[in-house]
Amino acid sequence: MYTPLVLGPDHVPLMKDGSQVAADPAMGVLSALFHGRCER
Repeated sequence: MYTPLVLGPDHVPLMKDGSQVAADPAMGVLSALFHGRCER
């Protein structure tokens, strides 16, 4: 039996620095998806 994995903004770090995104592009995409509308 499978258990679904549910992610939300609290589970994904906010990446503001391009070097962070360059080091982990997949997490950069998730960060943009989850925090794209934030005004931080």
